[in-house]
Amino acid sequence: MRHSAMATRERIRHLAWVVVMAGLAQSASAASGGCGSDLLSAAQARAAVAEVLDDVSKAHYVAAAAEDEAVISLRRLMQTQARPIRAARLSYDMNAALAKANDGHLRIDLPASAADRCGVLPLELAWTDDGLLVRAGVGAPPGSRVLSLGGRRIDDLAALAEASIPHENVYWARSDFARKIVRADWIGALTLARADGAVPVTYESPEGSMGNAALAPGGSAIPPEPAFAYRVFPEDSTGVMRIGRCDPSEEFFRVLGEFAGRVESLGLHKVAIDLRGNPGGDSSVALAVFSTFARPVPRGFSVEVRVSRPLLEKMPIFAPSTIAPVFKALGFEPPAAGASRYLIPPALVIGELTQRLGGHAPDRVSGRDLYLLTDGGTFSSAALFAVLARDNHI
Repeated sequence: MRHSAMATRERIRHLAWVVVMAGLAQSASAASGGCGSDLLSAAQARAAVAEVLDDVSKAHYVAAAAEDEAVISLRRLMQTQARPIRAARLSYDMNAALAKANDGHLRIDLPASAADRCGVLPLELAWTDDGLLVRAGVGAPPGSRVLSLGGRRIDDLAALAEASIPHENVYWARSDFARKIVRADWIGALTLARADGAVPVTYESPEGSMGNAALAPGGSAIPPEPAFAYRVFPEDSTGVMRIGRCDPSEEFFRVLGEFAGRVESLGLHKVAIDLRGNPGGDSSVALAVFSTFARPVPRGFSVEVRVSRPLLEKMPIFAPSTIAPVFKALGFEPPAAGASRYLIPPALVIGELTQRLGGHAPDRVSGRDLYLLTDGGTFSSAALFAVLARDNHI
């Protein structure tokens, strides 16, 4: 089984590109600008695009195709930067170029520390098969269907999502777009706000009535959900654990242990793992959950390594000559010393993921029905979580 295109969050096949343009990480709070509002000179803009183009050319698989559309688009973008540009707009333009690579991992993102300082509309949106819906917030009732935002109709917004969010499927593009379109940097990049700073929103309420609102970015009116949390419903013999990111941290293991303990003490029969909106991270989290609930994982996935200087600088273990003894010890044919790419077999991948769990040995709770909750925002290693469940008949 080969799921190398999905396994990128293991940071083996591609590097995750997070580019912080001049001054972006030091942006002030949204009230005083910041969040991509920095004005870059033409020279700074060309340098930022050149850095991304250089990284992509050295380490990403599209570099194998000299005429790849993403590379050509980046080169054209670099050559046409002739005037000052806002950092958020340049980031948007680079993502539009990278989207042509059909790889959701190859994207420009604000670092979390900067994104946390961005003003946001007081709305939480979700893109579903029924369109762009309001999940929570003020200005429109929960469950409302967004008909236009910033003067852009829903069809226009869908086209923008697919053009500007690097993706391998439209579900991810639209889901990620719904999370970002309420943020000040995206509002600025797409000029969605009126002169007074408010963004007009037209919606249809759950009862079918039409409504309008004008909302301005500010501090979030919706408290962020914790990355790891659980709830129990004894009357339904059900426990639900939310995993907001695949991060095998001490907090994750603590919450998982507490959750398993409640499931055991209350005698709950059904366990649901909520991966909705989980962007990925480290697939060892899946093994920890499966181990906790006594589910063996004999079948894994392979990972293709594309050898490059940036990869080896970050993770020298993946040099063919360095990793060869590991292959030999497990009875696999090692990669050639000068190989530019090679495949790590599933058994070795699962072994590596298991080692990442360290000394954590969760208590085993057996005999429970296990469910996974996913949506269009379940990405990368979170999607591999579901793949492992499917392929191992969990």
